[in-house]
Amino acid sequence: MVLPVAELTLYVDCVSPYSYFAYLNLCRYREILHRHRIKTQVVPFFLGGARDGNGSPYQEPPPVKAAWSAKDLAYTGRILGVKVKRPDVFPISSLYPVRVVTYIHTNFGAELTERSLVRLWEAYWTQGRDISSRQVIKDSLRPIFPDTSQLEAVLEGATTSSNKARTRETTDFLMKGGCFGAPWFVVTNSTGQTEQFWGNDRWDHVFQHLDVPFTPVTLLPPETSSQLHGKL
Repeated sequence: MVLPVAELTLYVDCVSPYSYFAYLNLCRYREILHRHRIKTQVVPFFLGGARDGNGSPYQEPPPVKAAWSAKDLAYTGRILGVKVKRPDVFPISSLYPVRVVTYIHTNFGAELTERSLVRLWEAYWTQGRDISSRQVIKDSLRPIFPDTSQLEAVLEGATTSSNKARTRETTDFLMKGGCFGAPWFVVTNSTGQTEQFWGNDRWDHVFQHLDVPFTPVTLLPPETSSQLHGKL
C-alpha cells in the first residue's frame, strides 16, 4: 500500500455555489492527485458562522456587482457542465443542512457525504429550492437514503448536541485559521508545510504549494483544433 505524502482538504458549505464548483474541479483532479500520493477529502462547515466570527458577514452586493456575479455563475457552471442560477431566496441560513451533512460525514463516510452535498447544491443552485427547509432536505436526500426510518434518523441526528458540537468545532477551527469564505482549502505538502487558500479560482496556488506539475491557463494559437475551444 502506497501511503500519501501530502493532503488536500476542501471545506465547503452547500449555500456556496463556488464550493460546488471547487468540488466539481476536485472530482476532475482527484485521480491524478492520488497518483501524486496526495490524500483528498471534502468536509462541510458553516460558512455563516466563520464569516460572522471573523468580522466579514454577508452583505448584499450593489446591483452592478450582483449582475456580474450572475454572469460569472452561469459561465463557470457552463464550463463545468452544470446549470447554476441565483435562487430567488438568497442568502439562507445553511446551519441545519450543514449539520445534516456533518452527521452523514461522521456516520456514513465520504461517498455519501459527497453525494448528499451534490443533491443539496442541485436543489438550491439549479432548482432554486430552499434547503434550509427540513422537507426540502428530506426530498433531496431521499434517493441517497431510500429507507424512510434511516433518513429520519439522519435528520434527527443532525440536531443532537454531539453533532452540533462537531459542526461548531470544524467551523471554529477554520475561523481561527482566518477563514472568511468558501470554498476553503487546507493543504499540507510533502515537506509538512500547511497553507490555506480561498476560492475555486485558486487551484494554481494549491498545485504550486503541493509542488505538483500543472499547466496554467494557456491561450492556444488559432490553428488549434476548434474542438478544444473553451475546454478545460
